Amino acid sequence: MSLIQQTAVDLLDQLSAGETSSVELTRGYLRQIDQQDTRIGAFLATDANAALARAEEIDSRRAAGQPLGRLA
Repeated sequence: MSLIQQTAVDLLDQLSAGETSSVELTRGYLRQIDQQDTRIGAFLATDANAALARAEEIDSRRAAGQPLGRLA
């Protein structure tokens, strides 16, 4: 099962265990948006650079043991 098909609970478990990263998840979702959004039209705009920068920040905070929000 691909990362984007898993539940938020499963993904959080994988993030906490170091089995995946926020950057990896973000790239997966950005790929899905690129592949599907021309047909669906759900997004007016995406900012891949900002999303990846934020994911890198979250990964760094997680690695340092800093507190994160419930959805990070």
